[in-house]
Amino acid sequence: MNARAADLDRAALLCDRAQKEALRADYALHRNNVPQARERITASAEAASETLRLLLQAGATRPATVPAPASDADPLGALAQADTPATRRLLAAVRAAVAAAEEVDAERGNVLPSHLPLQPGESRGTGWAETLSELALRLKIEVEGPADRRQADTFFRADVEPNS
Repeated sequence: MNARAADLDRAALLCDRAQKEALRADYALHRNNVPQARERITASAEAASETLRLLLQAGATRPATVPAPASDADPLGALAQADTPATRRLLAAVRAAVAAAEEVDAERGNVLPSHLPLQPGESRGTGWAETLSELALRLKIEVEGPADRRQADTFFRADVEPNS
């Protein structure tokens, strides 16, 4: 392992952040504050991902459960390869399916109460709509790359074409 002290220090700080965010998420869940818990879980996952990235760059062995990047030489190349006309059509179809699934979930009573706030891209439906909205998020990231949370809400509307 050829880790620099600065990389190890950064990894230690990120691990500490991930642990604290996870504890904050647990506290938020105990207070039934689901939106805050989700934010804390996301922050914890981001810190853990950054820690893993730093450790791998420093020479750590990639765990078997962590897929190798499609292109170590050009990380943006993998994203460009995922953004194809077929993938964009699939994203549009999944977004339309999310809208239909919202209706199905509502008919079946599988919905979150209207007073609970949703994160961008989340579904009020707790059945098919929830599953499909997760697929839409994965596809959206493949096609459009990660977006600012404030912009993400428009990416999940079935009536908006990608990059329109």
